[in-house]
Amino acid sequence: MNKVQTKIDLHIHSNCSDGVLSAREIIDEAIINNVTTISICDHDNTFAYTQEILAYAKQNNKYTKN
Repeated sequence: MNKVQTKIDLHIHSNCSDGVLSAREIIDEAIINNVTTISICDHDNTFAYTQEILAYAKQNNKYTKN
């Protein structure tokens, strides 16, 4: 039986909150590590969600609007 392995991380903090990496670095790390689904959920702000980063995420298939 073939198993499909999916990696997800739905609770990531960027350097716009108390994380270390920028949103772009988070997306790059997700790509490198074959993480298929991510969610940046910074404390009390949405600064990581700039138009540039949203475009970059879409370009790399790491963005859906929800």
